[in-house]
Amino acid sequence: MGMISPVISVHSKEILGQSLLRYRKVFWIAIAALMVGLSVVYALVIRPYHMRWGATDKEVAMALPGDTYIAATAEVSTRALTIHAPASIVWAWLVQTGQNRSGGWYSYTWLENLFASDMGDAEQLDPRFQHLEVGDTIFFHPIGATNPVMATTVLGFEAQRALWLEGGWSFVLQPISANTTRLIVRYPMKPDEFVNPLLSYGIFEPAHFVMESGMMLGIKRRAERGPQLGNVDVR
Repeated sequence: MGMISPVISVHSKEILGQSLLRYRKVFWIAIAALMVGLSVVYALVIRPYHMRWGATDKEVAMALPGDTYIAATAEVSTRALTIHAPASIVWAWLVQTGQNRSGGWYSYTWLENLFASDMGDAEQLDPRFQHLEVGDTIFFHPIGATNPVMATTVLGFEAQRALWLEGGWSFVLQPISANTTRLIVRYPMKPDEFVNPLLSYGIFEPAHFVMESGMMLGIKRRAERGPQLGNVDVR
């Protein structure tokens, strides 16, 4: 009788160990299945949605001024929204975009400033930033002055109509009526935009959608508040 208890104890530990191992395997299989499921949902549902957020088939297929600068390997998104304001007012907000210009990108300032971006929350049109020149540099971050990754260059523009930046990032204004404008934004993402393709597709691409759509909504909110041009020259 004295030998039974230790034998049972050892046997119980073996059963417990086997059960834990089995549950651990089930846990990791479930995690793997969840990750695969989320990846499939993202690839088939979420990504197609955000890559053409708000854009019509015609707008997605439309040739934009910056298209000639887009690399053949780039993944291109085309997004759009309607702004109930004249193109001249929408342009006035668009043209002063930049950390080194009006102080911001009209997106989620609090989120940008978590990365020490020192973004302002521009709520007024500033006459000092109503003029662009080809070759001007627009900062994403204060270190854009010394780090080209944190800045982009103006490749061309047509006042009150279109602005295209380095790589073919284009902003196009299409007047629908005297007081309604369609803002179309096309962005080409290189597969190695964020170190390597896995990080580019998994982190940069969805993050860019959040910030770019936030910018578009920010321009819409500001432009729709009413005429604020005053003495600002938007030609």
